[in-house]
Amino acid sequence: MLALAAVLLGFLVLRANPSLIAEQLSKADLSLIAVVVGLYLVNVAVKSLRWFVLVTDKEHRVPLRSVALYFVIGQSINNTTPGHLAGEVVRSTLLKDETGYPVARGMATIFLEKTIDTIVTIVLAICALALLSATLSHSVSVQLLISTAIIAVLMVALIVFVAHPGGPRRLAEWTFRRLGRWASGATIEGLRRTVDGFLGTFEEGTRDISHNRAKGTIATGLTLAIWANEALRLWLVFLALGFNASSELMVLAATLSSFAALLVPIGAGNSLAIAGICGLAGIDARVATSASLLFIMTSVWLSVLMGLVAMAVKGVQASRVVDSAGSERLRG
Repeated sequence: MLALAAVLLGFLVLRANPSLIAEQLSKADLSLIAVVVGLYLVNVAVKSLRWFVLVTDKEHRVPLRSVALYFVIGQSINNTTPGHLAGEVVRSTLLKDETGYPVARGMATIFLEKTIDTIVTIVLAICALALLSATLSHSVSVQLLISTAIIAVLMVALIVFVAHPGGPRRLAEWTFRRLGRWASGATIEGLRRTVDGFLGTFEEGTRDISHNRAKGTIATGLTLAIWANEALRLWLVFLALGFNASSELMVLAATLSSFAALLVPIGAGNSLAIAGICGLAGIDARVATSASLLFIMTSVWLSVLMGLVAMAVKGVQASRVVDSAGSERLRG
């Protein structure tokens, strides 16, 4: 997937002409880029605070510093792997190793975090598209509306499936029946009990946290601030390149590009989506591509460096992090 991401980024640059991209980037206002980087650091802090709010309760008191560092480590892994799932397992596992916080409950907090993210981004995208419809051509509006609708349906269906107690259990049971044809009964039964225990803790955690209105309200407010920051950063990137883009378009591009990031890592999905959406809106390909590249350089690529620093601060070895992502046993 990393090779595919590199190829897609290369294709994006070649399509817009590398020399013109280089020229455009060389003229960027560095003071505005510094502000963009600062706002990204603020966003990381707000996202860490949101997770801290969700994991903290009367029974579990976790250090904010550890939550923030593990969030940064998880985010750096997410940004270099497709699906944005490996990093979530890693941050939950690392939190358990230090504080004893159950992995399944940690995954429940992340599921709720992602659910709020999805709802907020889809609502913002629809609102932005509605405001933009008067300035976009009919065909472009239809294309963007269809894309948004497909994303909304798929994401809502996924959330409903995971949130419904019977869905994951039925899938697990179906999987175990087929694995039973190839492995010993004792092995399958042990794995079945482990998964069943994980799902039980996950469901309990999801139910408990989702019923806490105070947590939900705070997390939703922080999520709105996060995505306002994302749109502002994208607008400032365009402004640094000498183009004053509409705020509605920036909201639309920032929110929809987050879903493309799930498919292609290292920012390639984000960049392709931002360049494509802004191109449909009539922005010159050179400017749109340059802005999309600057946006991921000051966020996705920066997050990888931050993840390495966080590992050093916590004394976490990279090999241990990879092992956690690939072989977590779903206990606790």
